[in-house]
Amino acid sequence: MSDKNGHIVNDEMLYRYFAKELSEIEEALVDDWKIISEENQRQFDEAHVFYLDMKALASIEKFENDVEDEKSWEKFKIKKEFKPKTPSTQEPQQEESISKLRLPYFNIAAAIGVLIIISWVLFGPSLSDDEYRITSNNSQDEVELKDGSHVTLNSHSEITYLSSFDEKERRVRLKGEAFFKVSKNPEKPFIVDLGSATVKVLGTAFNVNSVDPNEITVSVEEGKVSFMSASEEKILTAGQSAKLNTQTAQFESISEISNEANFWRTKSLIFDNNRLSEVIADLENLYDISIELDNPQLSDCTLTVSFENEKLENILEVVSTTLNLEVTLIDETYHLSGNGCQ
Repeated sequence: MSDKNGHIVNDEMLYRYFAKELSEIEEALVDDWKIISEENQRQFDEAHVFYLDMKALASIEKFENDVEDEKSWEKFKIKKEFKPKTPSTQEPQQEESISKLRLPYFNIAAAIGVLIIISWVLFGPSLSDDEYRITSNNSQDEVELKDGSHVTLNSHSEITYLSSFDEKERRVRLKGEAFFKVSKNPEKPFIVDLGSATVKVLGTAFNVNSVDPNEITVSVEEGKVSFMSASEEKILTAGQSAKLNTQTAQFESISEISNEANFWRTKSLIFDNNRLSEVIADLENLYDISIELDNPQLSDCTLTVSFENEKLENILEVVSTTLNLEVTLIDETYHLSGNGCQ
């Protein structure tokens, strides 16, 4: 397929990538290779579909090779031996003969049907010739569209778009989370299709988070966007964020942009006279940790500070020093104690 730094990324290497049989260095090689070009990404996606098809086929008795066999990437074998009992009359013999003819084809057709259903559920409808699909795995991906717009995909997210937008609009489909920096074009609105909602803009910068299937959050950094559900529309301006409940198609809240909206991309935190309880809630969510206040009255202390790509330990040290607190780690939970701002 491709040669990168003297290493070949071929079908077998991709199979072993999906089967979790590569070393960390080899996995990193594949991750780097697939984002080099759209053609590499296409080959990666096709190989992934093929791998999933193999797993589906392996679950059907008539497919002899199991997907975990280290040689299973090379070929499939369809084999079924029929050993009918010796018939006592002519009539049952005819029925057995008919069964031997029909059963293999019926099961092969059933297997093909299973593959079609699995592929449609996992990947949606097949792509047309002028469509591209970019899928990020364990890292963030940068995508530049033909109109000059830039998209930053968060990990485990996916964007689908046309190689050339049509005359009336610029439409993309998103699964997961992404930040959009849209080039201005009043004649062609930019539309993000989220399935249960859409975001429409002319030129702006905003974040869309649809990771949770029950809610969608849109946060606007620059400009203005229209956030639409099946029954309602909200106009958001710079600094505003809105959350939509996808089950009810109702907007739950409109507020200022939270640290969570941009942290995955910028790794920056900004606290402006925030209560300590709010600071702790953000840190717990963003760093996946547990923090407890040994003195409940500390929750009302306020903090004004900003962090740029700082380690958690450094952040806690600044917080404790600023508010005259002590930090201890007990059973994987950080404890903050002291008199603080009282």
